[in-house]
Amino acid sequence: MSFFICDKYKAKFDSIFQQVGEATNSIWKGKRWSDYVDALIYSTNIKGQEVGLILDFGRNKTVSKILIKDDNSFHTFYFRKEISFSRDKAEPKILKDFLERLEIDSLEDKINEILEKRKEREQYLTDIKYKNEMFKRLLPFDDKGYRNHLSANLKPDFIIELDTLANRMEIRADTDLMVKICGKIAELLNQ
Repeated sequence: MSFFICDKYKAKFDSIFQQVGEATNSIWKGKRWSDYVDALIYSTNIKGQEVGLILDFGRNKTVSKILIKDDNSFHTFYFRKEISFSRDKAEPKILKDFLERLEIDSLEDKINEILEKRKEREQYLTDIKYKNEMFKRLLPFDDKGYRNHLSANLKPDFIIELDTLANRMEIRADTDLMVKICGKIAELLNQ
């Protein structure tokens, strides 16, 4: 015999998630979250994006959290919403709460937004990569190995560091050389 409340309600929530799947044209799979936590987790995959819904069984209420996780981070979520409800409610009312209050019925729209933002981000990073390659053709820049930083050691006392993500360039040189560089910059700006 199990001491977990979630075991008592698993069949009920399996039935509810079957209905959620029919309403959203998706397949939800459920299981106990772990042997130590009184919770169920249901998951599905929509357009290649994993969606998880956690049912955390408290003493009097159940807290439900829907999460669309960032693939590149353990703790970052693209979308997160939480509601609480009485687990003894009738199935149709819980289904309505899931579809409307948790916004499960609009998951596909949210995932479309996520995929569009991901595509924009990938394009932005591709553009940064091409800009870095252009800078490397102009001067002998080396990758510093983090966040698109480039560095060029042109003379022992002349270093240029470039951060294309932050649109920042830092020049370290002796004062005479910096005066010449500032003169060339002034010429470029006056053209």
